[in-house]
Amino acid sequence: MTTERWYGRLPEFYRDADAQEQSGDGYPLLRYLSLLGDQAGEVETVLDRAAAGELSDPQRADPAWLPWLGQLVGVRMPPATTVQAWRDAIEDGASGWRSGTREAIAAAARTVLTGTRYVDVRPHEGKTTGGNPWVIAIVVRADEAPAPLSKVADAVVSAGAKPAGFALAVTTFVPTWDAVDTAYPTWQAIDALATWAQVDSTGAS
Repeated sequence: MTTERWYGRLPEFYRDADAQEQSGDGYPLLRYLSLLGDQAGEVETVLDRAAAGELSDPQRADPAWLPWLGQLVGVRMPPATTVQAWRDAIEDGASGWRSGTREAIAAAARTVLTGTRYVDVRPHEGKTTGGNPWVIAIVVRADEAPAPLSKVADAVVSAGAKPAGFALAVTTFVPTWDAVDTAYPTWQAIDALATWAQVDSTGAS
């Protein structure tokens, strides 16, 4: 502790005299130093944590630091947001300078999903949007989606990740082995895929 370090650096005769003082609770000099030392120790602890990167890491920072970290990357979250949702949104950079990108939209949508938090963002393409260039499709797994489904779009808007002038169309899909069997009839076809996520998302259209 800072107080003990300061006290230990005093000449020994000061510490001896302080120990012999019987007024009050004893050790008046030590108690006097603690008035400043304890507070300085708290500041020192914060500085050490900041230097170690703990307070700038959204997954390790104290909850009170999250709004400050969020504003650095432009993340805005509603007051009722859970601490973990705050951490994930800041870590993913759900808005700010990446606002409007597919990555930012997906990161914002994941804050209200469960499980693997699968998200596929499809700008103006496919059956979901009807080819409308001003509609962005967000496809999620049915078993990971919140109720009501509109919470996904709300999360994207709240995070500031939705690009201006665009509408959001959120749909779900249910992955089935029949769909996988149709898309990848052999193990060789599956082995040729880059990631297992491609199999997991089979059936999303």
